[in-house]
Amino acid sequence: MQAKMFKSVVVTALVFGLNLSITSSFAETQPNLSTPNPSVETIQQEMERLITEGLAEKVPDPSTELELGLAAYQAGNYALAFKKLQPLAEQGNSSAQTTLGILYLQGQGVTQSNAEALKWLQLAVKQGNALAQANLGNMYLEGRGVEPSAQQALSLFQQAAAQGSALGQYNLGVLNYQGSSNLAQSYTEAAKWFHLAAEQGLALAQYNLGVMYEAGEGVEQSITEAKTWYERAAKQGQAEAIQRLAE
Repeated sequence: MQAKMFKSVVVTALVFGLNLSITSSFAETQPNLSTPNPSVETIQQEMERLITEGLAEKVPDPSTELELGLAAYQAGNYALAFKKLQPLAEQGNSSAQTTLGILYLQGQGVTQSNAEALKWLQLAVKQGNALAQANLGNMYLEGRGVEPSAQQALSLFQQAAAQGSALGQYNLGVLNYQGSSNLAQSYTEAAKWFHLAAEQGLALAQYNLGVMYEAGEGVEQSITEAKTWYERAAKQGQAEAIQRLAE
């Protein structure tokens, strides 16, 4: 049976850290918070749990508004994240601007607004923020708040990938796998970008790389390699990979 490839996706959670690089997929990470509006102490405890599970880098310093805001986002307290990061975004901090853009894009802790998401992501992109580039590229690809432009999306993904963004690398893999009017289909290129993102721990890229090894698309067919990447994705709770291993 032919496994399906995933479409390009907007990242829905941030990896804690000032560089905001993707080291693992948090799309399926469920914060273990006992209250709907956790305290700073509860957030720190949750971050300690994520660190223990290898899903975060460090416990935030509550005296640092940026660290606390990013940690609040990662722990699922979007209202607190918005409160802490909005002033920093207005002061020009690109990490805060990027996070605000994602909050507005997903309607997390704020009313969903493509216009506000576009505003903050564009500001962060002007400062060269790779995660902002990748997410703004998705907005152009999907036509969310902007005129759809595959060329603009490709350019932004390339900029993000050049900085080592796993999301940018993953989305370049998707575009190369599917092909478009401005990009010739290339399974070899797709496999290259998926591999780079997979090595950084992005579960969707790990799953897609497993698919390509299983099918022999862009790489030499290898069931052993396919199983290896499915297992790595499954360890992060990636549903398609878990299903694939069970078949």
